[in-house]
Amino acid sequence: MKSIFIKSLCVTAIALLASAAAAFEIDYDGRPPAELQPCDEHLYQGRGAPAQACYAQLLASSANLLTQAEAAWRMHDVARANELFRLILRSKEDAVHERVRWAQLYIQTHQYAQAVELYREALAIAPEDAYAKIGLARVFAEQFEGAARPLLDEVIKQDDSSIGAHLLLARMSLEEGEYEQAQSLLARTAK
Repeated sequence: MKSIFIKSLCVTAIALLASAAAAFEIDYDGRPPAELQPCDEHLYQGRGAPAQACYAQLLASSANLLTQAEAAWRMHDVARANELFRLILRSKEDAVHERVRWAQLYIQTHQYAQAVELYREALAIAPEDAYAKIGLARVFAEQFEGAARPLLDEVIKQDDSSIGAHLLLARMSLEEGEYEQAQSLLARTAK
């Protein structure tokens, strides 16, 4: 009985995560430009029209190219977001965070080879960047490659409070039928 409850709890958690991902994934990066916060709050609370208006205003008025790229991405203007990320990297060759964000866009558009390239570039510049490791691990997990878990273990060793790492490990545990492990990992994210 307990096993059935654990399985249903885990499946429900993953279903909720998947439904949130259908529109735009909740971003656990924690380093977005502050200008995006009001728009993201609209988006995460299901207020699509105000969110889109807010992002459109930022895209038109922000002087920050990263803010513009993120706003275009959230408006589903992938071509414009790509163009803006490309501009950022031309002017800031050692940009780690921007590479990680651009790679995340590539993951959402299922362009895994480009995402891997950007994550590897980011890690060449900043070998300990947790977000690059989580992103690369996500690609590996989505392609069922075994290299994901060691990367996530490194991140958790650095920072046991990493929600992104714990959620990805929980998803991998579910896919492997390790329901109690998945429940334990999900519980850590709720703290």
